Amino acid sequence: MPRIDSISTRLMSQLPRTAIAEGQKQLAEAQTEAATGRHADMGIALGSRIGATIGFRLRLESVSNTLDLAKQADLRAEITQASLSSLADLAKGFQSALAGARGAENGKTLASTSGMLSLDAMQSTLSTTYDGQYIFGGLMSDSTPMTPYLAGPRQAVIGAFETHFGFPPSGPAAAALSASDIEGFLDGAFSSLFEDTDWRSTWSAASSEDMQFRLGTGPAIDLQTTADRPFARALAQAFSMVEMLGNSSIGKDAFRAVADRAMARISEAQLQIGSEQARIGAGQARLKLASEALEKERTDFNSAIRSLEGVDAYEAATRINVLMAQLETSYAVTGRINRLSLLSYI
Repeated sequence: MPRIDSISTRLMSQLPRTAIAEGQKQLAEAQTEAATGRHADMGIALGSRIGATIGFRLRLESVSNTLDLAKQADLRAEITQASLSSLADLAKGFQSALAGARGAENGKTLASTSGMLSLDAMQSTLSTTYDGQYIFGGLMSDSTPMTPYLAGPRQAVIGAFETHFGFPPSGPAAAALSASDIEGFLDGAFSSLFEDTDWRSTWSAASSEDMQFRLGTGPAIDLQTTADRPFARALAQAFSMVEMLGNSSIGKDAFRAVADRAMARISEAQLQIGSEQARIGAGQARLKLASEALEKERTDFNSAIRSLEGVDAYEAATRINVLMAQLETSYAVTGRINRLSLLSYI
């Protein structure tokens, strides 16, 4: 009786199965390459060049991280610029209100109210935060840059008045003070409240140094300012002198002297704010140029990596089609072998 050798049959059935397994492996690799655009096995594809692609990727990661930091620094700078613009608008509005109140019948009350509102707005603006840090805190970014006026500074201003004149600003004796008396107070005891020691113990916890940004090993780029700078002191001085003395018993002539002095301080603050914005703007321009150079580096690294790791998408798709056709053939052969029977040979 005819028979088919069992060993030969086994070998015949195993050969297409081996081909199928290898084909499935190659198909999976081809599909991965088509989906990612990269070699499925970098070690085999690149050989000794694998070190180059690793080096490019490390440098790419470093550049990308630096660019992310640069974007955050620029955003902080934009927030700072917007806050400074708000302070400039606040100063302009206060100056306009003070000019109108200077000669009005109830001008002292109007000016005092404007001073208090301006102090509150200033404290709120200088307490702006980004990513949990105070923008105007400088190196002390975890401390509130400005103390609320009613939480200490106002009492210090009143105390300076009492020390200088010997009576409170609301006392009847204040009505007899002349314009020159008030000017002497503003130039002396009051002005000293805004010198370094008193300013930092009473008004502000901000540091004198602001946070600077550095791109890699390049020079530091100045993108920030702090509530310790002259513009903040000038604003606080103008607002507080009007708030306290507008709420005192001084006469009209004395109050006009206060208003004139406050308007002069506001003008100084506006110039100082403009100077800060120009300085930060120059830093932003430098940051933009540096970022553009880094973007070019990132593009170059990506191109270098693609040239090493990349595969031809058309070739990968063609290979997938060929492998699928081969697998279908292997499946068909396997099926025919599995269906072999002695009846086929009788």
